[in-house]
Amino acid sequence: GQCKLELIWSTRSADLLMGYLGEIEAMLQRQRDTFCVSPGLLRKYFNLEIYCTDTDPMRTLRLQKLLKGSPVEELVFFQRPDLTALIQRMSVETVRDFIKRKNNSAGTIAPSLVTFCGSPAVADLCRAAVLKANLYADASGMTEVPKMCFREEFYGLASGAVRIQRSSDRRASSMSINKVACAVSDNQVACEEPIEESKEVRNIEHVFI
Repeated sequence: GQCKLELIWSTRSADLLMGYLGEIEAMLQRQRDTFCVSPGLLRKYFNLEIYCTDTDPMRTLRLQKLLKGSPVEELVFFQRPDLTALIQRMSVETVRDFIKRKNNSAGTIAPSLVTFCGSPAVADLCRAAVLKANLYADASGMTEVPKMCFREEFYGLASGAVRIQRSSDRRASSMSINKVACAVSDNQVACEEPIEESKEVRNIEHVFI
């Protein structure tokens, strides 16, 4: 089946992003050369979006000038990412892919995974969006659609204590993914849905980061 990876990076530092522009451009070029595809077709399978929320107008202006005409320019947005909307879109795509495969007698699809590293507050927001998407799928009668999974990581301090990876997040790390969405911020966070412990290995096709 078709696998897709979406990587969302949110940063408060325009300087940090400027420092990585060369590596990001080289990475994208390697992928285009490896798969011999256009930038538009590449984004169908690997989509990268970068959100810069730096409040310093001078640093932001320097970044905008550096981006002008570069292959990364259309991937950078000067606003906060709407992670809830991105997760909802991912859920709709999962249902669409499931119906398409079922109608073509092509079998089922693996669950999608949302993984987040950043602020605990944003992680809770993502977790709620994943739960809402799963509930919406059930309410729509699409109970056969694999549930979205959530995996959270946090390497900083929250209320004076280290935020520990949850058991359901560890469960997701043992799965194979179809579609994956990954969200990363300078602060670090994520979303989850309670999943019973099991030794079963599952395939996942859509990952949103």
